[in-house]
Amino acid sequence: MTKTTTNCIGEELFMAALSLTSIRAEGTVSALRLHMVKGLPKGRVCEMTGVDKSLFRRRLVAMNNAMEKGRLFAEALSMNGEKKQARN
Repeated sequence: MTKTTTNCIGEELFMAALSLTSIRAEGTVSALRLHMVKGLPKGRVCEMTGVDKSLFRRRLVAMNNAMEKGRLFAEALSMNGEKKQARN
């Protein structure tokens, strides 16, 4: 039986987070997509794509950091918009 990750993200969010990183290697991107979007386990995607587990973990951290930065940026934009509406 294969365990899957329950907190998958959509392709759009994946691509947005990826654009905030310097990750470009096709194998790494494929492994990250399989894990983050499709929900496959880390070990399995590394086996499937041939990506080194240590490299995969570092890139996964970079993606999670990018998603957090994006979330904070969106939150700041939202708060700024609310302030502008309150002034009007």
